[in-house]
Amino acid sequence: MSRTPDEENILQVLHGWAAALTAARMAPSRRWQAAVELTAVRDALASLWPKTVVVDPPQERWFDPLPGFRISGYPFTPGHEAWDCNAQAGQPQIGAWWGALKPGTVRFAGRDRRPGLAQHPEWDRGLYVLVDYRNGEVGGSCHFSEVLVETGDEVAGGQALGLIGATGAAQGPHVHQWVEREGVRFDWLAESGLTPTA
Repeated sequence: MSRTPDEENILQVLHGWAAALTAARMAPSRRWQAAVELTAVRDALASLWPKTVVVDPPQERWFDPLPGFRISGYPFTPGHEAWDCNAQAGQPQIGAWWGALKPGTVRFAGRDRRPGLAQHPEWDRGLYVLVDYRNGEVGGSCHFSEVLVETGDEVAGGQALGLIGATGAAQGPHVHQWVEREGVRFDWLAESGLTPTA
């Protein structure tokens, strides 16, 4: 059976490795030399073996959750690691749909019933949706008046998740939108390049 040049080279290197191992086992006085030979064999194999190129997974593009959305409340700051958003001025502020920032899978959709809300009502997200995007990212959209998806749904970027409302600990109609990566919330608006209206 014919072999490619690379296969012949690898076979020769392996024969050399076997010879070095045999010498080390049979002649203790040659162990140091055998170690040198094994190191050379290792380096030769490394040069022949195809290199593995690690490529970062492609980043999903960000989708506009609501054309013309605006910042309506608190910005992204320490202690409020999210953006409060609403529909464009002059448009109905309750009932406008809010879409997914990226494609993903709905982890949760419904009423906030997390433990501790009785003691901390200010934590109440009301009707909200969690979406597992990709690469360890999760997005949360809170205070909907109505949820339009169900847990387990696959959603496309920009697909409507719910209607803007004021449920939970909301002082007025808006969407409290946050995104976290590997458990750490970050300024999704700055990273996305999306531009809200004034």
